[in-house]
Amino acid sequence: MEGTVLSPRDLEYHQHFNTGPTPARYLAFTLGQQQRRLVGASEDNEMTNSLTVSEREGGSQIEYEDQDPRVHAMFLEALAKSGVECRMTLPR
Repeated sequence: MEGTVLSPRDLEYHQHFNTGPTPARYLAFTLGQQQRRLVGASEDNEMTNSLTVSEREGGSQIEYEDQDPRVHAMFLEALAKSGVECRMTLPR
């Protein structure tokens, strides 16, 4: 829905999708100067680094090819409802 903002709770596991016909803007920020770390992150690895590293490499980023196939099916269904063609190809 146009103008929608969704804010997950602190460190809540989530993914980002755009099912609309127009480009979406992704904005991530934290408040204040706190440097928090994810559970299991090493002392020299800041939270932002862990969030951009694949789960396969010990981070928290879910790669397209690693996401649950049911999630991708839901994404395709939402695209179809919006009349949008999927341009993303998943490796097999």
